[in-house]
Amino acid sequence: MLEIALKARLPLITTTTRDPLATKQVLDHLAGRKDTRRSSGSLPTGKIPKGMVVYVVGQMALPENQTIEKLESHYKAHEVSVVVVNPVQKLPPNFYDAGEMPTPLPIVQRMVRKVVGVKAAPALMPALGGLTLKEVSWLIRIASATQGELTRETLTDARRSAFHAPAGLQQINSEMGPYLPEPVLKKWAKQELPFFMNGDDPRLRPKGLLLGGEPGTGKTMAAKWIADQLSIPAYRLHCGSLFDKYIGETEKAMTQALAQVDRDEPCVLLLDEVEKIFGGSSGPTGDSITKNVLGELLWWLQEHTTRVLTIMTTNAQDDLPKELYRPGRIDETMTFRGVGYNSALALAEHIAASYTPALTGVRVHKAVYALFESEGHKLRSAGTTHWEGNPRVTQAAVSAAVVKAVKQKMLKPSKSKIH
Repeated sequence: MLEIALKARLPLITTTTRDPLATKQVLDHLAGRKDTRRSSGSLPTGKIPKGMVVYVVGQMALPENQTIEKLESHYKAHEVSVVVVNPVQKLPPNFYDAGEMPTPLPIVQRMVRKVVGVKAAPALMPALGGLTLKEVSWLIRIASATQGELTRETLTDARRSAFHAPAGLQQINSEMGPYLPEPVLKKWAKQELPFFMNGDDPRLRPKGLLLGGEPGTGKTMAAKWIADQLSIPAYRLHCGSLFDKYIGETEKAMTQALAQVDRDEPCVLLLDEVEKIFGGSSGPTGDSITKNVLGELLWWLQEHTTRVLTIMTTNAQDDLPKELYRPGRIDETMTFRGVGYNSALALAEHIAASYTPALTGVRVHKAVYALFESEGHKLRSAGTTHWEGNPRVTQAAVSAAVVKAVKQKMLKPSKSKIH
């Protein structure tokens, strides 16, 4: 909004930033000129070059014998924009609120190129969306010190541990353990993810998915898997924490959270178990507020053109309003059904190998066999692994079965010592 306000030559603008020292550099870029100047507290008067951008940081004072209306007319006549950055007092309604000051990508690119070189810089950029120049500098130093190298993955990891997400957002640890993505998800990812990262036409860019299925089938892990495939940050939108007792504050919090993920592009946005908020319930502070929050989300899902991939999960799709997942807001609805015996065995072997001591061989087979048997499934014939009806179990159940078997193995040697 700030760039639009400057191009429109709005006379009075206010904005906020987490990096006031970079204000001139950012305003120069957004205004397309290099002579942006700072005023020391008072709003400028007198003759000002046409088209000039002047900014004040913090406390704003009116010059003697001037009113805000006179100054506004004066700035309009000279096509001057005066920007008050991080105001400490309440400003009159003459000021256009441009929200948070963005950090233009070309400025970040120039900074990163100085550190890692022209060739290496593009690969790092997806991990730096939404950060100020100061924060980019911090992140590079932190990643170098803690990870020993600068890659998209190390920057994403350092960012999760070193920076706090705004209210309502939580950066997810997208490091992957053993996981088997559903075949339908793998097929979709192969076809669509190249357009998400590389496509210039936002109409071709995938917007997101609704993942249904019983608990434990890997729906939440799918969001982490996608973020891992792309080496980009993943955020969880915690809708419940946005609700506020004051009128309008809940909707404002939702708008701010969505604006933040837009600034942090490219990223994955997870809305986990959306039926708990939008599944016909009245919400924590009343049905009207829940509907308003849903309206904000629906508008954003429809209109945003940023590289934000929304993954919604649900255990009760029939309870959701259909407008939440219609075409144009998300791309596809998938139902996760769990894993069959052979896939469960492969997943169990992968999980078991990660333990020390590793659980291998017969014990893994016995654990998976016992899992299927405990859920009431029957073999077609004795001595085989062919089950009646091609049953499936959840990935969470497979993981729990392996954990149980690992504990049994670790405890077994000490049994003889117990009297």
